[in-house]
Amino acid sequence: MIYNRLAAGDPLQIDASSYYGAIKAGLDPAKQDYAKVNSPYNLYTHKGLPPTPISNPGSAAMSAAIHPAPGNWIYYVNSDAAGHLYFTASDTDFAKAVARCRANHWGCA
Repeated sequence: MIYNRLAAGDPLQIDASSYYGAIKAGLDPAKQDYAKVNSPYNLYTHKGLPPTPISNPGSAAMSAAIHPAPGNWIYYVNSDAAGHLYFTASDTDFAKAVARCRANHWGCA
């Protein structure tokens, strides 16, 4: 998904990075519209990767980055309270999944 967005030149729009940027800026991330936080970690307004890592990835994450699963996905969102992810290439399906995530308080901004 991230490689597909980078290849298309689209902003990554990853909430975790924007959340981190809000904290670095001294803001309460729970009270922010991530798209409006002025930070180089705001991946809604900055294209490409953030300037530094925002955490320490585990070996599974590193392996997935080196060998991503093939697919045309450009969106992902939490699909349950355990943090499993739903991937899609459809704007409509993504909007529905985000609404479901927000309604269930699964960590979606």
